[in-house]
Amino acid sequence: MRRRGVWNLQATDPSASPRILRDQRIGVHAINAVAFSPDGHSLATVSDDTMARVWDLQAADPSASPRILRGHDDAVKGVAFSPDGQYLATGSNDHTARGVEFAGDRPERQPNRPARR
Repeated sequence: MRRRGVWNLQATDPSASPRILRDQRIGVHAINAVAFSPDGHSLATVSDDTMARVWDLQAADPSASPRILRGHDDAVKGVAFSPDGQYLATGSNDHTARGVEFAGDRPERQPNRPARR
C-alpha cells in the first residue's frame, strides 16, 4: 500500500512523525491533487479511482473514517475548497465538475447533475 502523509512543518524534524493517511480502497491509484480546508481541519484528496476523500485532520486517526465522495466516471484530477470552506469542488477526466456543500464539516448533499463543459 502506498503512503500518504501530512507533515507538521513547525516540528523540529517534520519527517520524524508525519500523520499517515491510509485508505485501502485507494489501492494502487495515485493521489492527483490535495486541498486543505481554509480552517486547516480537513484535507481533501482526489485520485484515479474516481473518488474524492475528505480527511479529518483533527481526529486522533484521520485514516479511520475519511468521507468518500463518489459520482465521477473517470479519474479525478482537481480539488478545491471555497474560501469560506462551505463548498468543495472536484474536476474529472470525465469532463465534469462536481460540488459538495458542507455544513459543520460534513458533506450535506451532492448535486445530482454534474456541470459539463
